[in-house]
Amino acid sequence: MKIIFFGKGKRGLKCLKSLLEAGESIISVVLQQGDPLVEQFKCIAEEHRIEIFFPKNPNSSKILTKFKSLRPDLFILAGYGLILKQQCLDIPKVISINLHGGKLPEYRGSSPMNWALINGAKNIGISIIEVDSGIDTGSILASSSLTIDEKTNISDLHSWANEEFSNLLIDVVAKIKKGTLSPVRQDDAKSSYYPRRFAEDGFILWDQIDAIDAHNKIRALTLPYPCAFSFFKNRKINLISSRLTSNPVFGEAGRIYRKANGAFLISARDRALWITQAIFEDDSSPTYNELSLYDSLVTQKKEVLRNLQVST
Repeated sequence: MKIIFFGKGKRGLKCLKSLLEAGESIISVVLQQGDPLVEQFKCIAEEHRIEIFFPKNPNSSKILTKFKSLRPDLFILAGYGLILKQQCLDIPKVISINLHGGKLPEYRGSSPMNWALINGAKNIGISIIEVDSGIDTGSILASSSLTIDEKTNISDLHSWANEEFSNLLIDVVAKIKKGTLSPVRQDDAKSSYYPRRFAEDGFILWDQIDAIDAHNKIRALTLPYPCAFSFFKNRKINLISSRLTSNPVFGEAGRIYRKANGAFLISARDRALWITQAIFEDDSSPTYNELSLYDSLVTQKKEVLRNLQVST
């Protein structure tokens, strides 16, 4: 079975390696410009004498002609971020499949694992689906789930998903070759869609958010993502990790009430939580060293008062 592999990031790299180790026939690797792992992809492709493409538009007539000339049986999309239009998806003789990092149909759309953590989900899912003309609406070919707790962060989820995807993918490809695949149609009545996230969406105003929601946002957006953030004296603070208190501690939103072992306790709208790691964005220095007890990070109330003072 001849495969054109569309890959990006650690997910794509892991899956490409697994397919080659399994002896699958990869006839071309399609990459995205700007992927920091491009050189690793190139090394693997060159080692196996696989042709590489970096199309800005995978739907251009030139690229479509090239894909058709390769006469592929299967397209595999693993972390690839560019949209393939129907005329492109129609090229493989058998099927086009996508590795979606979310439970379906509940988490269609972008950044599903980040959204699941933000929502406080207790169970995380990943899915391999047939690609159709909709957004993550194709039949489910394989899926897996993981039970998590409040300590799980986005890096943990990616590590699990990248390993799990490679195992699921090998099984799906084997079933495609044998003709034993059993697609399961999604129930549209249970579907939800989540949009793309932007770096500015991580802004935390302490009097506008509960402690559990702040904690969920911090663990959902931690490295390698841009991180949830706040401000202290006009300096941006990247919030890398946090933890909830075992017993409730109350206070004025945004104010720091304790410092210990590199962590500081700050009150949100309802109660306090510990910020266990945070750095100033401008110089990557630990925020802990610059903060004192009863200092305040930014709140909507504080910003309103500051603007009133400026205007008067």
